[in-house]
Amino acid sequence: MVIGGTINISGSNGTALQGGFGGPGGFAGGNPGRLDLPPSAGSGPGGGPTNVNTSLRHAVFAVRPVDAPADFAQPYGNALLIPMIGGSGGGGSPSEGGGGGGGGAILIASSSLIRVEGTGRILAEGGYNGTGGVRSVGSGGAIRLVAPKVVGLRPLQSAEAVLSVRSADSNNAYHGRIRIDSIDRTELNFWFQPAAAASIGSFMTLQPSPRPRLGLVRAAGVDIAADSGPLSIWNSRSAVRPPRKSRSRHAISEPWCPSACDWCRRPAPRSSTPWNWITGRTGRMPDRQVADLEAESRRRKISKSDIIRERLQRHGEGLSDTGPDPLAGLRDIIGSVKGLPHDLSARKKDYLRSLRYGQDRPRG
Repeated sequence: MVIGGTINISGSNGTALQGGFGGPGGFAGGNPGRLDLPPSAGSGPGGGPTNVNTSLRHAVFAVRPVDAPADFAQPYGNALLIPMIGGSGGGGSPSEGGGGGGGGAILIASSSLIRVEGTGRILAEGGYNGTGGVRSVGSGGAIRLVAPKVVGLRPLQSAEAVLSVRSADSNNAYHGRIRIDSIDRTELNFWFQPAAAASIGSFMTLQPSPRPRLGLVRAAGVDIAADSGPLSIWNSRSAVRPPRKSRSRHAISEPWCPSACDWCRRPAPRSSTPWNWITGRTGRMPDRQVADLEAESRRRKISKSDIIRERLQRHGEGLSDTGPDPLAGLRDIIGSVKGLPHDLSARKKDYLRSLRYGQDRPRG
């Protein structure tokens, strides 16, 4: 693999209205305070604080300066960058805009060679805060290169870093991490920015073993069976739904906000319907039936899923013991004929030949 251009996964700068976006794998900066809303802290494990008594609201990743304010986060992750994780966002400021976004995280691996040459650069830097200052910067991100041989050819007299995970802070105190794992390091000539962010070794493993796994075993007091398959949470059309801007997090078998909780901040309605687990299913339908569903959905202003459930329910009711007669549509073609031979079913071919069935007949 040869890298001759620039790979930039840096966090974006904050603005006067919002925090900067994190680079891919990084975390966003906190939003600024506006009107009666206070500023928010930066996202991520090392997100910057929002303490108005602190002039600095930087995010932390690889290191935490000894003179950092008490409310600053602690460093996170590890020098091996397993698992990969990006930089955190700076805290929002009531007067200086949103915090800078954290630098992203990138892993580049090859079974033979990684070569960074010419003007090739990989940048995972943290962003500035909303006013372009350096008081709420995002931390630098993470860069990892893994190959039997990694080659870095920095041009002479070059003023640009080849691998950079610095923050916007002038002393680079809130930088990210750089890791290079290779066997042959004879041509390893990179300019790291900052140098303290880099570590070099020969740990050729890409992913942790065993891989991390997140499992949901219980939700809202309801146990979830292991390997129960994909599940969706919704309520029926008759239920009182939260408004579109509601932040309600109620789910499964609980009525709507019976206690006017902090999420809803509103009393429960008089009529409420529990939320239920519903197992999702996928099926194929002819185009004609799909068009019919879409037309009925628009006409009745309900979802196609609701129409399918209604039709399945009606079909199930029709198959019950008290439902309509299943032979009702066939009675006009059902009947019997008297006077036929008793062995007709056993000698049907003989009787057909006696009637000259299938033979040429003279035309009259």
